[in-house]
Amino acid sequence: MLFGTAGGGLSALKGQTLFDSVPLRLSGNANDLAVNPPDFTSLDVIADAALNWTGLQGSAKGRWVVIANKGAPTVTLVNLSGASQAQNQFNLNGANIALTQNAVVLLYGTMTAGWLLMAQSLAGAGGGGSSTVGPLVTATLISGENDNLAPAGFSIVAPYTGRLDLILGGGVANVTGLEAGADGQQLVIRNTDLADNVTLNSQNAGSTAANRFSSSADLILTPGNTCLATYYAGSVDRWVLTP
Repeated sequence: MLFGTAGGGLSALKGQTLFDSVPLRLSGNANDLAVNPPDFTSLDVIADAALNWTGLQGSAKGRWVVIANKGAPTVTLVNLSGASQAQNQFNLNGANIALTQNAVVLLYGTMTAGWLLMAQSLAGAGGGGSSTVGPLVTATLISGENDNLAPAGFSIVAPYTGRLDLILGGGVANVTGLEAGADGQQLVIRNTDLADNVTLNSQNAGSTAANRFSSSADLILTPGNTCLATYYAGSVDRWVLTP
């Protein structure tokens, strides 16, 4: 499970301390690759030559995987390719991603078939056809309640995958809402503070309805670069937890 209960809310796991590195050598195109990674795995790929990769076995709800190209040849992750079974496919916002000594973060869910793209590093990223990836955006929070958060540089476009780093201005903080996104927009939210929690309040009237978070309970980001993933659902006009 991506989230466990703590303190009456949902407490996100610290992905940065839980990802185990697994070396992976590829000699040719890969379909339905039988790696079966455990939760929170970084697959460090070295390819013998440029190749296409269409799918990964080992899907489980809430499973996170980082795919990092550690070699020189390009490894292209192919979007929703029929060469792999539906449950193993990469769902990359409609476009292939060429990895050239950079990485992607994938999350396995059940609302959409396959591994969902949650974040992509830009260093060395391949051109033409790669997905829209947003810049790193930061927001400084005041101590206490923060309503209708609207970080500078936060773009409302889809498909879009980005990361929002929350910086505490001195003390525990809570956020009741975030500027409304575009339908399908994906975002990883991170608490960069080393001492205090950030709570994302569910369905809190402090923010405009379309800016609110929707989940079964408040979402608690504990200190130390704890992350969680959300996406914007236009059908309900809310930021919801990615399954």
